[in-house]
Amino acid sequence: VHTCGQDQLVVSFDLRKKRRLTYHALREGQLTAMVQRPQGELELLTATHDGLVFVWDVDEAAPVGMLREPHGQKLNALALSPSGKYLAVCTEQGAQLQVWDVASGEPGTNLAPIAIGGAHSEAVASAAWSPDERQIVSVGRDGLVAVWNWFGAS
Repeated sequence: VHTCGQDQLVVSFDLRKKRRLTYHALREGQLTAMVQRPQGELELLTATHDGLVFVWDVDEAAPVGMLREPHGQKLNALALSPSGKYLAVCTEQGAQLQVWDVASGEPGTNLAPIAIGGAHSEAVASAAWSPDERQIVSVGRDGLVAVWNWFGAS
């Protein structure tokens, strides 16, 4: 189990052994969201208040990669598609739902969104993918629930 928070910490626990596995700390910034990949060495993605997405290997002390939202917007939530190829990113200021192709991007690069949705009038608070990866549901602080048809990158 992994946790993150505005205290700049990412902590991983082994529930079977009832102990903390790793403890990661950022030098500055607040963590605002986290998502776990189903497999692979780069298990965690965390978002920050200033538009960064850190890529973590829990066996390493520091992030092993970083992606940057092009405008430095606060990121409220992350949702990884079932295949692990796409990342839905919920923004605060622009009230956008962005989709990034995280399978093709190299950690440390500025990854441009491959799709941007703007149905919300206030910040996008949460998002989730359908199991078939063809739709994304987003929820905004404006009370709107939006369903997006997703056909992949063109």
